[in-house]
Amino acid sequence: MDGKAYRKTKRVIEKIKKEWSLEVEENPTNCLVVCNAGLTTGTTYEELAEFFEKYGPLQNLLLLPDKSYSFIEFCEATSACKAYQEVHSNLSLPSQNNVLYLAYIKSNPKIKISPLNAWAILQ
Repeated sequence: MDGKAYRKTKRVIEKIKKEWSLEVEENPTNCLVVCNAGLTTGTTYEELAEFFEKYGPLQNLLLLPDKSYSFIEFCEATSACKAYQEVHSNLSLPSQNNVLYLAYIKSNPKIKISPLNAWAILQ
């Protein structure tokens, strides 16, 4: 990973470790954190799903209020690995100019909230 990609990814990884107590993995898993693609960057659920579905079926996609990153869970680790290899520090979403940085995580955050209160609780 080049220096810029490493610095950008490391900054978000430190944030998610602190905020969500997530474990970052060096080896491929089926879960990825996607840096530069969150609700604060204007990313939509539909755009993110469409962009990453070409690498394999998605099991879960999580965008959170006031976050510049998102979480993707593929059905299989091989799909996440393919996405990582092609997207990390190379590609951006069609609607944005920001290159995406990816990192493997052990699992997506577990959030148990009522959809009716989601925005109030997460702010």
